[in-house]
Amino acid sequence: MLFEKGMKDLSSTWPDLKDDENPYALGVIWGNAVMRPGQEQGDKGEHQHIGVFGAPVIHTDEAKEAAWICIMNLLEALKELMGDLQHVERIEKINGYIASTNDSTEHSKVIQAASILLKDIFGGEKKDARVAVGLSSLTGGATVEIEILGELKD
Repeated sequence: MLFEKGMKDLSSTWPDLKDDENPYALGVIWGNAVMRPGQEQGDKGEHQHIGVFGAPVIHTDEAKEAAWICIMNLLEALKELMGDLQHVERIEKINGYIASTNDSTEHSKVIQAASILLKDIFGGEKKDARVAVGLSSLTGGATVEIEILGELKD
């Protein structure tokens, strides 16, 4: 499968997510759509990047890595929800939230890293729509949180 090949090519490992630890679902399927609520850039319960983008602590490359980790966590949650990801046609929409300083202007560069990763994993020419929003803070001090909406194969 293209997804698994993409993951192998990227030499990535999945995070350890547990549905029973949260009061919300790892995702919701309706019709030919699947939605996964916001996921932060944690790995085994630990945030990888803590801080505000644009401040001296979190630079663009670190925020992009946080977005990448969010996508990995989201895809793992979808994989757990569906058994595998072969049923996902594509990710149609990404909503990205970045804890940032008031003068930050590169939110789109951070979330673009997520779009590029999805293209690397799923391949193809289909692009996602996306939103990149700066906020004053995120839960637990996270730098990035992303939610996704995907299309399922018929």
